[in-house]
Amino acid sequence: SSLPGGDDLVKCWAHEVQRVFMDRLINHQDQEWFVEMLKGKMDVHFKKKWGAIVKVEPILFGDWVDSKANYYQEIMDHEAMVDKVQDFLNDYNSMPKNQMSLVLFLAFVQHVARIVRVCALPLGNALCVGVGGSGRKSVTTLASFMLDYEV
Repeated sequence: SSLPGGDDLVKCWAHEVQRVFMDRLINHQDQEWFVEMLKGKMDVHFKKKWGAIVKVEPILFGDWVDSKANYYQEIMDHEAMVDKVQDFLNDYNSMPKNQMSLVLFLAFVQHVARIVRVCALPLGNALCVGVGGSGRKSVTTLASFMLDYEV
């Protein structure tokens, strides 16, 4: 039920390829090149056009948005995803330890989803790179809380 059709499998493949390779690219020019190359490979190897199967961009998958269906699935409603992360943040802030006063937006939540994905893997780890004050600790703390990990 996680991937009900062939198009869903192709979208999951595209998402995973983006996470494994594109997330390591450091500038928009390289990322745009990668997406165009990905679209071409999808057409050649799967005989699927990007625009025909991808209805919502960015493609995001996760198993934490719908508590009733905790399997890896496409996250189509990005606003609901932000709301779900806001719920996790509210739960985190209800605890007596350090609170985080954050304004959530899609790009931040995408980073949270990436950290959740990587840390949920066996022996998963990530190197968060950025200038001071860019939110590395907040993203990691929130993702760890969502996974019920101790920091």
